[in-house]
Amino acid sequence: MSGENEEHEARVRALVGQGKQDQAIALLMKSHGAHLHRFAVRMLRDPEAAKEVCQRVFFEAFQGLPEFRGEGSLLSWLFGIAKHRCIDEIRRRKRAVDTDDLTNAEHRPELAVSASEPDFALEHNLRHCLDELPPEIRSAVLLRYLGGLTHVEIGEATQVAAGTIQVQISRALIKLRKCLRHRGISER
Repeated sequence: MSGENEEHEARVRALVGQGKQDQAIALLMKSHGAHLHRFAVRMLRDPEAAKEVCQRVFFEAFQGLPEFRGEGSLLSWLFGIAKHRCIDEIRRRKRAVDTDDLTNAEHRPELAVSASEPDFALEHNLRHCLDELPPEIRSAVLLRYLGGLTHVEIGEATQVAAGTIQVQISRALIKLRKCLRHRGISER
């Protein structure tokens, strides 16, 4: 963990120790809210649902912060909560909506990206290929490449060994490359 992160976590823990959980959560929301929201949007493909998930994450964090044992970083703890809430939402949707609707881009306005953007095809196809990964694996890939977490931090967030995370991500990247090639997108 970098020195800046250590200072940040120390400030948050000090606020919690002083009984100032509101201020501690406000600090966490300010520093990590945007990262968590981007992660949730990528997982759910729905900005409104992502916003609701982030609210749940910070509510759970507010409740659990006094008991946070510090076995991992606060960031990996928050991403772990976010991952679980996103997977819960995906499962809830699968029960409520036919899965064909979830993968059909024509019915998903959040995928509407200007066709003039040079990487439209890559982004569109990458989203499709990510959607084909199981939610737990997709979240590990997104935590690594969108969240910037290390394999160890992802392991802390998901209670999975770092080596297992590394293997899962490596295998997922192979699947993503194959899926992109199958969809006519070559490596650059």
